[in-house]
Amino acid sequence: MHSGIKTKTPSVSQGKLEEYVAAQLAGGVTYKGGYNADTNTPDLDTSPSGILKGEMYTVTAAGTFFTALLEVEDVLISEKDDPTLEADWTIINKNIDSENIIYNSTFTAIDEIIVGTGNETHSQVTLGASEILGKKATGNVDNLSASEVRTILNVEDGATASNTDAGTADNDSLFWNDTLGVYEAKTPEEARAILDVPVVAKINPLALSQGVTLTAASSGSNGIQVANNDDINFGTGDFTLCWIGSLPDWTPDANVKIFNTGAASPFLEAFVHTSGSIRLRLNNIIFSSVNLNMLLADALATIVFSISVEDIETVINFYINGILFDTISDTNVGSTDNSEPLYICGASAVRFASTTQAAYTYNYALDADQVKDLYENGVALSDRDGSMTELGNGAWQNGYSPASWENFTSANYDNFVASNSLADDEIRIIIPIDMLKIGKKYQIVFIPTNIKDVTLDYIHQSTSAYVGEGEISRNINISSAVKQSLIFTATYAATHIMFIMSPLAGGEFSISDFSIIQLGTTLRLEPENIQLSPGQWLDAAHSNHAKLPAKGATLTRPQSDGIINWVNTWAASSAGQYIGGINENIFPADNIRIEWISYQATATGVNITMGDQTDTDRYVESVALEDELDVSSPAHRNHDGTNLKLVITPSGTFTGSITTTIKYKLIG
Repeated sequence: MHSGIKTKTPSVSQGKLEEYVAAQLAGGVTYKGGYNADTNTPDLDTSPSGILKGEMYTVTAAGTFFTALLEVEDVLISEKDDPTLEADWTIINKNIDSENIIYNSTFTAIDEIIVGTGNETHSQVTLGASEILGKKATGNVDNLSASEVRTILNVEDGATASNTDAGTADNDSLFWNDTLGVYEAKTPEEARAILDVPVVAKINPLALSQGVTLTAASSGSNGIQVANNDDINFGTGDFTLCWIGSLPDWTPDANVKIFNTGAASPFLEAFVHTSGSIRLRLNNIIFSSVNLNMLLADALATIVFSISVEDIETVINFYINGILFDTISDTNVGSTDNSEPLYICGASAVRFASTTQAAYTYNYALDADQVKDLYENGVALSDRDGSMTELGNGAWQNGYSPASWENFTSANYDNFVASNSLADDEIRIIIPIDMLKIGKKYQIVFIPTNIKDVTLDYIHQSTSAYVGEGEISRNINISSAVKQSLIFTATYAATHIMFIMSPLAGGEFSISDFSIIQLGTTLRLEPENIQLSPGQWLDAAHSNHAKLPAKGATLTRPQSDGIINWVNTWAASSAGQYIGGINENIFPADNIRIEWISYQATATGVNITMGDQTDTDRYVESVALEDELDVSSPAHRNHDGTNLKLVITPSGTFTGSITTTIKYKLIG
């Protein structure tokens, strides 16, 4: 039942109703209406009276209330009766306080910035030339002086830097020399030494290649053994050694010999020393690099020794990863001739912990650009198939040396004489281009025997002996009996090469020991030619293959297929010869199956047998030799664990060469 009493609700908008209800619930807030802050209507800040605590006004026009800037829809609420101060009011801002807004018009110059100058205050600062703004311990933010900046940065006071003071770095690094009190330029190699940073070069594609890993052993096994020294006997000439691989520690417990020949007194020994230096020993004279600690444990490295034998001294350039880091010279050391095998990462009865991925020998000294190219791209095409064997043994001169140009004093043409009775008074030697390989490098070597001041030229010819294209031409004066050498490259444009010597004054002169050899790699052991352990490592330059040690050798990438390849030569003999050139196991001790055997021969007329010379184990019992012969069904396809050394034997006197190739597969 209704009481009949009616309650009247004020007629206001929904928003105002919500404000009203909120005000009532908040306790005592009464909405009084709008306030024009521009005209102070009603009067709220000059002499207000009759205003009670809790009365609320909304701003209808912007203006200043005491010191506060008001925007439309801001709200004022009285905090006491008859308020007379700004603090007697609560101001609720609808918009962001304009005092905290920075307008574009605030800035009057491009070098002005806004900085805090106090609590909730800021101001504009104009930066002058060569000034820097900073926070100071006391006082306002201000530009710092040069002295204050040096104090903050912990930089010593000193003269103003200039081109004269600082110098030019030329792409090198500047380091502070505390002793001299100056900055000085350092080469990259010196900088790495100071910072103890190893050489880190571009990723070498050989990093993922096959390699031969050896464990260390002081006896009972050898290093990787090169079968013979026919093409690695460099005599007194220039040569280069290159080893690519890794060592388990760049400061090993013992010196690691990466190339080694001989026994107690080696003619040749290249090794990494315990101190971190790289060293080369020639006839017991040691050439040692600085100790730069350039190697990382187990990191792939390319180490190159480039040896130049000059008139009075031998110069060794040491390279790591294509970078020259030291040059050492000493008196000439004599011949590197030796009759003992070359070992890699070992000797005849010792192994060194290592992984070898490639090894090269060159019969000339590589320069810095060639070493860099070798590191980045591998062996150059022009450097393949170098040889220490003299080209043609002098026979190539027959028919190419007109009698009117020179006199020969020996049947093998080792000596050439020019007499003042000759019209041109010259020595001229013609080398037909068809005896050379286009694009390959060759070296002419000779010794002046009857000394005169002479001019020597060698020129590529195209059509006649007198018309030179001038692609290769060089003049040198010879006044002593010192071995002379000249290098040229055979080009497709030439029909022959003419070698000329002319005296500067009249009279007879002569040369001896004239020879030509092809320059390049005389040994090239590359990752793709590594066979099953402990088998062979095929030489890509010649048939001078290496033999992996019977113990302590494994491959970084196991494989199941292998190839044996070897050339044996007889001169009126029927003696059995080892395939591989050495009296050691060629096949691995694991179970293997012979896939096929093939022969290529330069002569026929005999039968051959091949095996370990016991009848029951021969893979080829007896077969008539042909120019090309395939044995697809060997007599004993599977070896019995003992038939590991291979001997090829002619049935009678034989003169010629036989190339044997055997394909086998690991089983079980």
